[in-house]
Amino acid sequence: MKKLEALPLDPIFVRLNEFRADKNPRKINLGIGIYADDKGRPYVMPSVQKAAKNLDCSNFNYTSMQGDTEFLDLVQGFFLGKHDFEIAQIQTVGGTHAVKLFGNLAKKWGVKKYILPTPTWGNYRALLVHEEIIDFPHLTANGEVNFRRLAGHSAGYLETLENLDSPEETVLVLQGGQPHNQTGKNLSLAQLQELIPLLNKKGVHVLIDAAYIGLGAEIKFTPSGVAGRDLEFVRTAFRDLEKVALAVSFSKNACLYRHRCGALFIKTDDQKPREILESHLQVDTRTTISNPPAFGAMVMKDIFANNLDDWLAEVAEMKASIDARREFLINSLDGKLDYLRDCRGMFGVLQVSPAQITELREKYAIYMLDSGRINFAGISNANRDYLVESLRAVL
Repeated sequence: MKKLEALPLDPIFVRLNEFRADKNPRKINLGIGIYADDKGRPYVMPSVQKAAKNLDCSNFNYTSMQGDTEFLDLVQGFFLGKHDFEIAQIQTVGGTHAVKLFGNLAKKWGVKKYILPTPTWGNYRALLVHEEIIDFPHLTANGEVNFRRLAGHSAGYLETLENLDSPEETVLVLQGGQPHNQTGKNLSLAQLQELIPLLNKKGVHVLIDAAYIGLGAEIKFTPSGVAGRDLEFVRTAFRDLEKVALAVSFSKNACLYRHRCGALFIKTDDQKPREILESHLQVDTRTTISNPPAFGAMVMKDIFANNLDDWLAEVAEMKASIDARREFLINSLDGKLDYLRDCRGMFGVLQVSPAQITELREKYAIYMLDSGRINFAGISNANRDYLVESLRAVL
């Protein structure tokens, strides 16, 4: 019998366990991507609490393998608006499961490579472990999105796509809206629009991971429905790209972390009809999780059907609070963190050395990822002055 060796655990949860074990009363967790209120307390949105109280508890039997179809239709309408193309859809166990289901399915139609601009969410590499990974710097040395190669810089998005071998076997993984995990700096809508003709010409597939919609740019009601720059990014991609999929998560913008509420949407074509795609997704679901969990979907279904305005207002309040905490930190460090000023959403990456990260953790009990990624929503009124003092001492 072959002896198994221990595998390295996810660094985010390793750091979380270290934080929980730390006895320092002033400890600060900037590592894990959760939203806490400005007093540092776990946040359950009022609209979510209201929806949870409205849940029908008379039937806890299985849903279908596809999940709650009413939930899926409402989520699809929210993200993609009115459209005339057909979408394959399935309810997932958060965005992570959506990415995994897409990867499993894409492999069946011949995908062998994934483009991962780095740094990015570390779990992509684990989810797509059996495929070839093509990476390039997501940011330039001066902290801007590496869209087009500048003198002295590495190849960017355009050059990487132009120089692809077997592009029809390749998926470009993007994050939706203005936020970006890890850097807080994402492709602009104009840059996405410039990429689209090249992606279609090459036949590259695109997977958009939309985990932070509404936390980068406010979503508002308009005469034609809900709209905003975060949604416009996703809608433009689906309207104009020929090969595109969307992984949706409500962990961040509905604070439903432990309830794992998500969905996967794939634009169909003649070679990949909806019924065939959904049959593969459902069989994969049956052989992995058997049946999608219902609680988060029931909550979000009630919100989308009955209380969307309150939820959007609360998401806007969360966004404003994150923005204010980021600005406080930047303004308190005498210009040392000005490169974070154009970040959007929860995250940014501190330009610090491994030794400085270790010093912040061991001397000041300030926890962050080894990449320097920090979550601005981990800053509270109670810890912010201590955080500034500690960063000033180390930087």
